[in-house]
Amino acid sequence: MTGLRRSGYELDLGIHTIRGTGVSLGEKSQAGGARTSALLFDTDDRLSPLGAGRGYWRYVPHPEGVRFITGYDYEPGYGAIGRVLDRLLIRRIVWRMTAWSFDRLRLWAEGEAEPEQIRWWRFGGPRARARNCLSEPEGRSTRHVMTDAPEALTRIEDHD
Repeated sequence: MTGLRRSGYELDLGIHTIRGTGVSLGEKSQAGGARTSALLFDTDDRLSPLGAGRGYWRYVPHPEGVRFITGYDYEPGYGAIGRVLDRLLIRRIVWRMTAWSFDRLRLWAEGEAEPEQIRWWRFGGPRARARNCLSEPEGRSTRHVMTDAPEALTRIEDHD
């Protein structure tokens, strides 16, 4: 299979940096000009609240601009306590961080600012807001986000 890309990721929390690995695959030739990226990710970091997971990002042309759609799922870290924390708090935080980053990407794509200039607080430049993002696409008939996962994700899972 061609097109698979391996990478590393880091999340600096100030007192600790979580590091992990990922495998991604992008598809550029889809009906209507849509593009999709699919990703598997994992970490050996015992302090990470997220374990192994998978996700996708879809970019769909829309009359008002570009619509970004994402879905992801992961195994919670920290064992049984982590599963409880994930249901109560962590998934909500991960959703907000993901939504904020997509609104930041939207501001950049619309030419409002470079990503480095976009803030999550009120002062000093353009502000990205998680509330600008829907938590579910319109018309979804199921509550599980991975129902709409692209075929590319299955190809990565089969290959990796």
